[in-house]
Amino acid sequence: MLEPSLLEAYRHTDYFINLGAEQLCLRVDEPYPALDSLLRTYRCNSAALITADNPCSQLLTDEQNQQRRQQLDTELQQRQFISFQGFNRAPHGDWPDEQTRLVLGIDYVNAETLARQFEQNGFLFFEPQKAVQLCLVDFS
Repeated sequence: MLEPSLLEAYRHTDYFINLGAEQLCLRVDEPYPALDSLLRTYRCNSAALITADNPCSQLLTDEQNQQRRQQLDTELQQRQFISFQGFNRAPHGDWPDEQTRLVLGIDYVNAETLARQFEQNGFLFFEPQKAVQLCLVDFS
């Protein structure tokens, strides 16, 4: 189980997604009509925000995180998912930015599997007309 302070940090992080000329800033428990529109454009029913950086909230070197990002990108390409790059930013600057991917068309089970594969405590999940959900991964 996650420490309450870590869970609170996840809830207050700003999750930025680069969509070409536009950048979205997602927050947990808030709806995003622009994300609804993106899903409609790509004919998707769901999306997830997943990072490979800093597994289980343990800081790695930039080089280690870059290797993990490449593995995640390869995995997404092999599964033929459309993804957009972004980054996660702690609100108080007390944690380094983490590179992330918004994965379109991934369902909850596959998002959780991918988060578990990259040893992440959680991921964000999104469905049209619903708020962004923080989903925790149970490693027990």
